[in-house]
Amino acid sequence: PDPAKERRWLVATALAAGIGVAGHAAAFANPAAATFAFASVAPDLSRLLAGVGVGLAATVPLALALLWLTRTRQPNVAAFREAQLNFFESTGFAFSWPLIVAIALTAGVWEEWIFRGVLQGALDRYAPLWLAVLAANVLFGLLHWQSAGYAVIAGLVGVYLSAVYLATGDLTAAIVTHAAYDVVTLVQIRRALAARRASSPVARG
Repeated sequence: PDPAKERRWLVATALAAGIGVAGHAAAFANPAAATFAFASVAPDLSRLLAGVGVGLAATVPLALALLWLTRTRQPNVAAFREAQLNFFESTGFAFSWPLIVAIALTAGVWEEWIFRGVLQGALDRYAPLWLAVLAANVLFGLLHWQSAGYAVIAGLVGVYLSAVYLATGDLTAAIVTHAAYDVVTLVQIRRALAARRASSPVARG
């Protein structure tokens, strides 16, 4: 095993656990915010379907940004893209459809409840809205740390998800956008890794 890689996974796991504990502590300390977060998930079928529709529509700009990221030849972005593929390849994960769906659903529901529903909602009671959004999404970016660039992009995606939530007042829309975007991203990673393996000298030989 690579000790450096093991340390990175340990730090990432500890950070994720710490942020999760902080989110649940915020929910415990401010049950009104947690209750509001749950109540913000559309309670009836018509609102639920509307939230799903808005969430899917809101995924389109993120998917277009990802498309640009995967195709641009701009040197810095291309280097970043290759570094991320190297990271995911090093994990050894098999990006099967069940795993992709499980990751997307878990992240969509859990992360939106914690970051947009509870943390952002709790901070909004004591700070200006812009600061609540910024602080919640700095933590969101840190949770997704693989590199500084990746954390910044994750934080910006988090700000976009906050905007979806604030624009609709419905956590359902943010959950659907988050989950759908994760599916698109993970499928793209799966394809890119498969293409890389197919073009390797070992595969060709």
